Parts: sequence; C-alpha cells; structure tokens
Amino acid sequence: MAVSRNELHDRRHLDIWGQDTALLVMTYSKMEKYLPAIRQNLDLFWPNRPEMLIATDGAAAGEDVFVGTSASFLALLSEALDELRLRFPKVQYVFVLLEDLCPLAPVDDARLTEAFSALKAAGGQYMLNHWPTKRHRPWKDENWDLSASLSQGRTRLMPMSRGYETYNSLVACIWSVTYLEQLISVKLARGIGDPWGFERYLDGAQEQHYVLENAWPTFANGFMIAGRVNARCVTAPAFPASPLMSQLRREYCGADSFVRACLKRFNDRMARSWRKRFRPKNADK
Repeated sequence: MAVSRNELHDRRHLDIWGQDTALLVMTYSKMEKYLPAIRQNLDLFWPNRPEMLIATDGAAAGEDVFVGTSASFLALLSEALDELRLRFPKVQYVFVLLEDLCPLAPVDDARLTEAFSALKAAGGQYMLNHWPTKRHRPWKDENWDLSASLSQGRTRLMPMSRGYETYNSLVACIWSVTYLEQLISVKLARGIGDPWGFERYLDGAQEQHYVLENAWPTFANGFMIAGRVNARCVTAPAFPASPLMSQLRREYCGADSFVRACLKRFNDRMARSWRKRFRPKNADK
C-alpha cells in the first residue's frame, strides 16, 4: 500500500523526537505579525521538529495556536503548559522557544537529539541550546565545573554554574514539563511573573542545568531589540534566505536586500557618530 508524504513526515518526526516531547513557541500580540513567516521558517529549517503549540495573549488563529488570558508572561506560560498536556497527553518534555529566536538556518536534529538522549539518560531536567557565538562563552568566564559534563557521541553537555545570571533561560531550551511547572509555581507564589525574574536561580529549589554549545541557529539575543528589528541580525552574512529574514529586512530597510540592509546600518551608525561628535556641549542643559 502506498504511503503518503504526510505519513512519511509523521513517521520521521516520531523516530526523532517521539511522543513524549513537544515544541512550545511563546509569543504575544505585538509579535503575532511574524507568525506566518515563523511557521514557514520552521517548516524550512526544522521539518522534523516535535509536535508544536504556539501560545499568545493576542488574537492569532490556527489549529496550533493557544490564546491565553493571563496578563503576566509566567502565568501565560503556565496556562500554555496546561493546554500542552491536554493536546499531547504523553508529553514529558517541552522545547520552549521564544518567537524572536526562531531558527534562521537548518537545525541539526542529529546533534540535538543526541544531546537530549544524554540528558534523559542522566535524569536531567533542563538543557539550554546556546546560539553560536565568538564573544560570550559563559562557561569560560564564570568558573564552571566542566568535569561533570555529560557526553554522548560527538556531543557534550556542560553543567551550568548556579551563579550564571540566566540559570533558567527561556530562549531555546528543553525542560522536563513537571520540573518547569513546579518552578513556575514557586516563582508565581513569590510574586514573580516576568521572564527576567524567572531566569534567575532559585535558591534551594533547582536541579543541575546543562548547556549545549552553539546548538541553535539564530542570532544572539534574537531578531528584535527594544521593539525594533535587530540591525546586526539582518546584516549577518551567515544566514541563508528565508521567509522570516525577508520580512525582517523589508521592515528594516524597505526591501528584501542584504546589501541595502548593510548600507542602512552603516549610514545609521555614521549618523549617530556624527551627532555624538558635533553635539553642542550644553545640549542637555
């Protein structure tokens, strides 16, 4: 009997991630305009991703969308996890992804799943998939004890220092669902509802967390900064063409053009430098 293309995709997806893992994309009303392109990028660069749920506080539509009612980010995340359990009863792990860290290049499924297998074999509860960087490598700056790393094949998971400022980073990470729910409950009970407060280490209530170096194909800090398109992201030469990058460049410089984006960034930097250099000394008085 012939097997349809969709059935082949479903089988491949189950072979890689299984039914115990789901993808949760967190967004909010002001960022919903990027959702169509984000879906396209996920299809292009991560076709064998886990089953997906998109959580928002806005008015986005779609079978994969959950619209919550909570005002705070953390309460919305809690609502989304409840919905995740309803839709995927066998879920034990959740890949949490903030929308502005959507993949901008192909995802290395083999490496991610190898690291995930090492995490599960060790009974780990959390794995951060760090974006590629040549600048900030926290495991080299903060005296991390790398002797307790987890290894499998070509992959090494480094134990995160409990002094790391974003011990509970939510950018692109895998959590045990139960562990994440427990941590959210404690944070909310302490009056913490924002993602920055959540990311700080919680004394006496945290498991060992792990980091997978240079594992997530995105730009440092995401494609948005302070509510605007990240100029460094749209002028980074490493990323291939994609629906999301096209939308970002059109928003940034008015055209889907790498060269035009680079020229705008250069001109903006020169204008700022010029204003700073020739600004009157008494301008603030």
